[in-house]
Amino acid sequence: MIDPALKDVLTDLGFEEDELTDTASIRQDLQLDSTETVDISLGLKRRLGVNIKLESRQDMTLAEVSEKIAQAVAQSSPDQNDYVETKTPVTSQTANPVQQK
Repeated sequence: MIDPALKDVLTDLGFEEDELTDTASIRQDLQLDSTETVDISLGLKRRLGVNIKLESRQDMTLAEVSEKIAQAVAQSSPDQNDYVETKTPVTSQTANPVQQK
């Protein structure tokens, strides 16, 4: 399945949705050049906040690009176990921060 953000970026570049299949390769089938692959990477960065490198000489299918996106999003998402909850005891000063003169 093609990542929705990837599909959005590609349709913004002028591709029709019916051209965007899992097996379509970015270089051979879609005939994207290096500038367009950089545009895709920047579009994904803006939409998802993740860096996806597509500039390699290896051609990839849209399914493979979508997998890279999923991995990057998973790595950038904070793990719930990384957070330690701290509790501040409620005192008269923390309960009412307005100081009286």
